[in-house]
Amino acid sequence: MSAIICCTFLTLIINLESNMVFSSVAIESDPSEISDEQSGNRSANVVANIVEDDEDVLTVNWNQRTFLDHPQNNYELFWKPRTHDILFRVDVRTKGYIGFGLSKNGRMAGSDILVGWVRDGQPFLQDRHGTSRSEPTVDRKQDWFLLGGWENETHTVLMFRRDYDTCDRYDLKITNDTWRVIYAFHGDDPKPSPSANSIVYHGKPNRGVKSVLLTKHVLKPEALPNIQKSTSFEEDEDAILFWDLRSSKMTLPEDDDTLYWCKLFKLPANIKSKHHIIGHDPIIQEGNDGYMHHVLVYECQNLGEDEEFERLIETEGHLCYEPTIPLALKSCDKLIAAWAIGSKGLFMPDGVGYPLDPLSGSMYFMMEIHYDNPYLQDDVQDSSGLRLYYTRNLRKVEAGVLSVGIDPNWKHLIPPKQTATISYGHCTDKCTQKFFPEDGINVFAAILHSHLIGRKIQLRHIRGETELPPIAIDNNYDFEYQEYRVIEIPVNVLPGDHLIAECTYNSRARDRMTQGGFTTREEMCLVFIYYYPQVDMSMCHSIPTLATVHASVGVTEVWTGRIPAVIKSPANYANRSLAEHFAKYDWSRNIKLYQDVTRTGSFDVFCGKHGQPSIPEDEFGRFPVITSKYEEPKGCIWGRHGATSLPNAEEMKKPELQNKERKERKKHQRKKERNMTNTPSSVSSLLSSSSSPEQRFEFHSSTRRTTEGQQDAPSFTASRMGELPTSFLAFSLSIMLIAAVTIDAVFN
Repeated sequence: MSAIICCTFLTLIINLESNMVFSSVAIESDPSEISDEQSGNRSANVVANIVEDDEDVLTVNWNQRTFLDHPQNNYELFWKPRTHDILFRVDVRTKGYIGFGLSKNGRMAGSDILVGWVRDGQPFLQDRHGTSRSEPTVDRKQDWFLLGGWENETHTVLMFRRDYDTCDRYDLKITNDTWRVIYAFHGDDPKPSPSANSIVYHGKPNRGVKSVLLTKHVLKPEALPNIQKSTSFEEDEDAILFWDLRSSKMTLPEDDDTLYWCKLFKLPANIKSKHHIIGHDPIIQEGNDGYMHHVLVYECQNLGEDEEFERLIETEGHLCYEPTIPLALKSCDKLIAAWAIGSKGLFMPDGVGYPLDPLSGSMYFMMEIHYDNPYLQDDVQDSSGLRLYYTRNLRKVEAGVLSVGIDPNWKHLIPPKQTATISYGHCTDKCTQKFFPEDGINVFAAILHSHLIGRKIQLRHIRGETELPPIAIDNNYDFEYQEYRVIEIPVNVLPGDHLIAECTYNSRARDRMTQGGFTTREEMCLVFIYYYPQVDMSMCHSIPTLATVHASVGVTEVWTGRIPAVIKSPANYANRSLAEHFAKYDWSRNIKLYQDVTRTGSFDVFCGKHGQPSIPEDEFGRFPVITSKYEEPKGCIWGRHGATSLPNAEEMKKPELQNKERKERKKHQRKKERNMTNTPSSVSSLLSSSSSPEQRFEFHSSTRRTTEGQQDAPSFTASRMGELPTSFLAFSLSIMLIAAVTIDAVFN
């Protein structure tokens, strides 16, 4: 009798276990090799409502979207950043599995990956990570949350979410950096039975990578009301108009890979009073995406109409940085808009605009386009440019654009064969003290800009001897994708603050010195910041002095009067030209000297208008003294709701927070050890053969109430590993054994 009762209870417990997933189970084998039927993780339905909020995945306003494989357009990504996580949706032209991942550099190794599919109307998802060019490994801790999915005759759709920081060593913390989204898909689902490899290789045509900024940035409204072309004279007070600045069928040279072209424009005739620019979009001629590197628009310093400007408007344009450029164009030095490759454009925050005023401002504007033609393609004509949106409904404050960094110049040196060379461009305390108002300026957006070997860029912010958090940063910089960094809470920069544009370069593939300059092969280190209120400064640059350049390469003296410069001492470098010395210098032994000197050496300062430095030439700048350096918080705190990011560095100095961190970590560790200890060995072995990190859906009878107080249909909530402790099974088995012994004693 006792045996029968024992078997009955055991059957009930096993059946109950088959509908649970436990976090404390150590998975000895690759869970991806376990079949859907064995794992017991089959979905009860295809759509779930998001836990912890009222947002329905079927009605999400996906405010960002892109085709990852354009122009094939087989794989579309939708996403929505939120306070603590990001919602994702992928629509892929396949009825097989879908791969989606985040990578810092576009490679598999070190990437954070998920694999999902729909079988028999039921969606599945696995959190994995890449280690090499092979099938990704399933994570023991599952942090991509499946929200729903389905498939039709042509496409598979999956919806999921991810916390910004999961505190899992196999996951990547989602930050405001540029992310390489890696993707893949296949026509078949993973194998439903155990095998050496559960996922069939997707093949080269069905994979790729695309750079994306996943966190928030300002987007053009989906519908701009009452749009009118700039030629309209009958405009509403609230109308949004646009003004197109475009090249005139510019032919790119066949013998030069870089072209800077400047063209003059006159304010539209319908603008008779003050208006405000509120945003801008790129206009890229179809097929010419690869030739457009950046566009800058400058306001010219001229009041009223001018015969020379009127004549220049009728021309196709001129080379920008040549001695032959017309003198009138040199007065176009006030930056009003900046766009770079990969960006979709920028719209200013509510209440902020840039002034267009024919009564007290300029009538003329110059557009500068940097064309890049690395393969010297012939017969390339272009009519691209920038579209400016403006309105007569004036905003409360007026914005400006400021360029901060290293002035493009040969004295900006980057040694060859180095994995991480750092350059610094300064906007000094004297410049901000002279130009900024008493309350400072408020920075609300930035473009980080370098060329081919740039890898990291940040705009550091120094106040006194204390370094504040960076205004903008990209640790995964991509030359082909230079999207605006929008600062949700504008950063206040006060007069006397010191800004540093810091760029990190990887020159491992180059055998010769890289110098600063305007061509794509040369390098830049610039940050274009959008701010308010507007000040009379459009550039704040620095460049190492000649003394710093010489000292950074071990030169103590050069012969005077010789062109090009020739080294006088030390003796072992004597009679070399600087160019020859750069090529022969032993960088592997002297890179530390170079970095120390370029950081601490003197530099020339240029701030004000372009071509009009305002700091006296005999006043050199120096790297500011920083006694309290900013450090990015690292690590995680384990709380009631799992892992959360650490507070900032200042908060962590408080003893009570340090104690809280230690207590939370110990509490989590004790709970984890207790769960593992309380699991009977027989139950552990039973679970290890049937558990899998695949996520599923459970049908709950919970109801939601509408605003009218009526009950809505039953909702589906996503379940995952870790919701129930294994001690539940141990307790149940104990009760079962006691009951069996008691009943056996009664019957006997």
